[in-house]
Amino acid sequence: MTNKELQKSLRSEAGRERIAQLTYEPFRQGRDWLGLKGKILYVDKVEPGVPMRYHVDDEYTAEIISRHGTASKNVVTDNWVEPIPYPIVCYVRIPVIDIATANFNMIDRQQVKAQSEMAKKEDYDLLTVLSGAATGASAVNQEITGFSTVSRNALAAGFAEVEDHEAPVMNVLVPTPNYKDIRLYTDADFDRETQRELIKTGLMGVIWGSDIRRLPTFILPENRILICADSEFLGVWAVRVDLDSVDANGFNQGDLEYGWLYFEYIVPVILQNSGVCQITLS
Repeated sequence: MTNKELQKSLRSEAGRERIAQLTYEPFRQGRDWLGLKGKILYVDKVEPGVPMRYHVDDEYTAEIISRHGTASKNVVTDNWVEPIPYPIVCYVRIPVIDIATANFNMIDRQQVKAQSEMAKKEDYDLLTVLSGAATGASAVNQEITGFSTVSRNALAAGFAEVEDHEAPVMNVLVPTPNYKDIRLYTDADFDRETQRELIKTGLMGVIWGSDIRRLPTFILPENRILICADSEFLGVWAVRVDLDSVDANGFNQGDLEYGWLYFEYIVPVILQNSGVCQITLS
């Protein structure tokens, strides 16, 4: 749309509606969820026919998500863990008539949205198993309590727990309501991220050489901070069937619909629970 066309469209209600429809896609796209898994765990795409087995150090107990992704559990056999992958699925349906009337590529938009929803589920499961490894019966590190804010002393205590096992801290995961405490840090302590593209991914800055990532409370509950070691000292995101899709067109209440079924078979595995420490604020 040229500047002349834009000025003409702004003079009428119909024109303004058309501009709103044309600008809907770019504005919405910026709120798509970007997954954390590759920043926290090592992503292992297991080849077809290859057993999904990982060696566990004698000193530690592995932590994995349950088959349906609802809770964590321990499964270790002779110092090897054999996780069972489970599916994450998203079904996309778009009425044919909507595609014909939309002023943007609705198919691409809905497919991107589906992958965003799957990434949210992945991160929820990832945080579940991390918290289980940090506070479960087999936890190695002491849970840090007795602090009411995300103070430097609280973070230092969490860092010390992980680093005591000769594991470098790589990520500090903070829920959005508690990030307000870190905003008050001075620049001498906290190197703030300024690139907007990185801030959109949740990366807010660096403290003591480790990334601070802000997460919404539907992923990480309020008052729970996780200190995570480098993936090499933590665990893997095991992928048995990588993200794929199949056509699933249909007919619903008189409307023809295009459809796609997105799916993957994955399982997050914490192989060294010494690589994560939880700070629980009171």
